[in-house]
Amino acid sequence: TRCRYLMGVILLGVGAASVFAIIQYQAHRPHRQFRVALEALERGDIFVVSNAADALREYPGYESHANLLLGATFLRRGRPQSALSLFAELTPQGEIRTPAMLLTGECLYTLGRLAEARVVMTRLVQEEPDLPNAHRWLGAIYYDLGANDLAIGHLEKLIELKPDDFSPHRLLGVMYRDFEQSDQAILHYRKALDLIPPATIANEIRVELAKSLIHEREYASALEVLEKAPSNVNTLVLQGECLWTLGQRNRADQVLSQARSLDQNDR
Repeated sequence: TRCRYLMGVILLGVGAASVFAIIQYQAHRPHRQFRVALEALERGDIFVVSNAADALREYPGYESHANLLLGATFLRRGRPQSALSLFAELTPQGEIRTPAMLLTGECLYTLGRLAEARVVMTRLVQEEPDLPNAHRWLGAIYYDLGANDLAIGHLEKLIELKPDDFSPHRLLGVMYRDFEQSDQAILHYRKALDLIPPATIANEIRVELAKSLIHEREYASALEVLEKAPSNVNTLVLQGECLWTLGQRNRADQVLSQARSLDQNDR
């Protein structure tokens, strides 16, 4: 009897603990869904974000979370004005404050409202100095505004915060190429490629790197880079230029002939 009593107490305790765990899980479930949706947004998985926006409407107190995610889907689907209108109705506080400000700044940037975007992102950096995406956007904003020193400062901070991110190196490469500082452009383009960006972006970087190498008269190095990129009119013309300058005239003629054929086929 005593054993049965103890077993009953144990089972009762397990049952109570299980009920408590379920209650805790249900209480935290919308919070987890929101965090998962934000991670999906970073990956570009809009389907997950859209589903989470619908699901969160079922939970009291999560309407702002749902509207934030809905606005994010508008933005990613090319409707920044619709997204901005939705964000304007939010009160950015609590766990939605940071993503709301980031997405609002992105909308403003996309719409060409750079001064307003700068204000939003600057406020966010003041609140969260180590927030990588705020520095990322300020780098782009200041670059477009022509405030190059400020842009470089934010991109260098982004590199410090996310050393495995190729994107600040790529933008610094573009900037230094604009300044005709090809040596610095080459350095950052190579660092960007070392960090293994997506294939399409990697090929764009290779073309930009090759142009900087050609500017520095490093034709053999440029040719080596271009041979890793897909053949199209642009890359073939650059290869032809390198080959011609290196004295490989027959091969240059072949490559340029191929470029002409592709150009005619694309018309």
